[in-house]
Amino acid sequence: MKQRLVAFLVAVGLGCSCGSVEAKTYSIVSGTAATQGQVYGTVAIVDKGTSDIVCSGTLIAPQVVVSAAHCFYELDTGWMAKAKNFEVITDTLKLAQAKSSNRYSLTAILVHKSYTDSKPTDSTGLGKDNDISLVLLSSAVDELTPILLLPPELFQSAFTVGRTYVVAGYGATSQSDWKAEYGTLYWGEVQFEKGNSYE
Repeated sequence: MKQRLVAFLVAVGLGCSCGSVEAKTYSIVSGTAATQGQVYGTVAIVDKGTSDIVCSGTLIAPQVVVSAAHCFYELDTGWMAKAKNFEVITDTLKLAQAKSSNRYSLTAILVHKSYTDSKPTDSTGLGKDNDISLVLLSSAVDELTPILLLPPELFQSAFTVGRTYVVAGYGATSQSDWKAEYGTLYWGEVQFEKGNSYE
């Protein structure tokens, strides 16, 4: 039996255009268009009142989303995003078709206190230390089940070479054409190859 784990730490880094900080694009690895049953806990963080994706994220509690720190904070300039400028869209396959009932205001963005982007990425694209943030929502999401977090004691054994994981996001599906299917939820199964070379 193939074990599957929604790798929220991978998912949050996918589908990022990073708002007004710096345009970046990432492919949804081995991505195919998701079905409604494949939404899992994946959400989109968008500019308020739009369907313009800032980053993908994962619902980990009814009012908490985990995402990447680089979506909200730029170390070079000291720019820090304001929660009032964003919304979270839940339970939708295409952001442009999101219902108003699936939009949630943010009350706070908590960036990891030791986040740094001073180290370059390695050849796999990994390397941003503590690139994680929590997004707090103004009300509880009831149409989407939060992803269960992996207990710390199982973390090392869960991320083993060759194990299959699910990744998902709303970002670009092509490095050469970053607008291709942008704003559509894609997902894929990938095998874990190696950890960050800075570990």
